[in-house]
Amino acid sequence: FLDLLDRITISHEKCLWLEKTPQNLWFLPFIEKLSSKLKIIHLEREPKDVIASIHYASMKYPKSWGYQDLDEAIKLWRDSRVISNKYINDPEHLHCKYEDLVDRPKEIIRDILSFINIEYLDDLLQKSKQQRTIISRENDLWTKEISKGLKKTNSRFYTHFTKEQQNYVLAAIES
Repeated sequence: FLDLLDRITISHEKCLWLEKTPQNLWFLPFIEKLSSKLKIIHLEREPKDVIASIHYASMKYPKSWGYQDLDEAIKLWRDSRVISNKYINDPEHLHCKYEDLVDRPKEIIRDILSFINIEYLDDLLQKSKQQRTIISRENDLWTKEISKGLKKTNSRFYTHFTKEQQNYVLAAIES
């Protein structure tokens, strides 16, 4: 797996790669055994929005996602949070919030680049808009908007869930 990512990176004349599959959180002990050079960035979103996205994707793409039951979507978020929190004090892991990245991209990107020992260049944000590319499976329909960049959007939480479901999710997050 790492060899494949390295070969793709070199073929594009790049020096590093980013793999963004959220489910890899569950395999971190295995992944970290593959290389001692890995730096892991936990980009976390507002819990209610994560749960809404999981449930929405599960309803829209039921063959690809198995979380049509709201309790299962909440459990996935909760279990993922527990795993991620195990790494909060690990120096090879950086935790940051998506909302902070959208609100203060220059500052957060500086922090991320410092963490991975890369110099921040003032024109970096502009160049990334011009050169953004994605390697994605064709059937990953939910990722088609990714290359458009960071944006603050209205929360799917309020449009996807009924008021009763919103209250249920918020109570689950607090418990």
